[in-house]
Amino acid sequence: MESDTDSQNSFDSQETITYKVDRYKRKIKNPQTTNGDNGAIARVVIYEEYMRNPASLRNVFHETRPYPELIKKVRSLNLDYSTILMPNIRVTWKGGVKDYSNYPLYNYLHICEREMCNIMRLTPQKYLQCLYTIVTTFRELKDTFKRSQAKKICDIDVNKISVLYEVLEGFGWV
Repeated sequence: MESDTDSQNSFDSQETITYKVDRYKRKIKNPQTTNGDNGAIARVVIYEEYMRNPASLRNVFHETRPYPELIKKVRSLNLDYSTILMPNIRVTWKGGVKDYSNYPLYNYLHICEREMCNIMRLTPQKYLQCLYTIVTTFRELKDTFKRSQAKKICDIDVNKISVLYEVLEGFGWV
């Protein structure tokens, strides 16, 4: 039979977990819990931060993915950026302008490319991938490359590819 001291020791050895109620009326572990596992609280804090400002967490999670390969490929194209400031090239797209300044690779784009991505609602990564595939395919096929082929090799909306192809033609890159 167990003595009173043994039962008292086994009770003391168990950790007590206290709970508090958050603003969504959910029961969560109190941070001052003796067991030290605060994983539930971290998830709530991240969720609440995301609900307040989704763009702030986008920087944290997207910047961890490496993109040096794509950047090296685009830089290897040796594009002439002096033609990008031509005033006769105008990009229009249905819908409002979306701000991609918090997205990765945004800082690698020229100012005009940034505006074009925002207007066309095209992420900088998708833009750079399409730019690389269109320009390299054009250089391989030369005069036989057409807009319909550009629509087939890129995996975005065909209307966006059409506008992008016109812009690249205007820059003299295609």
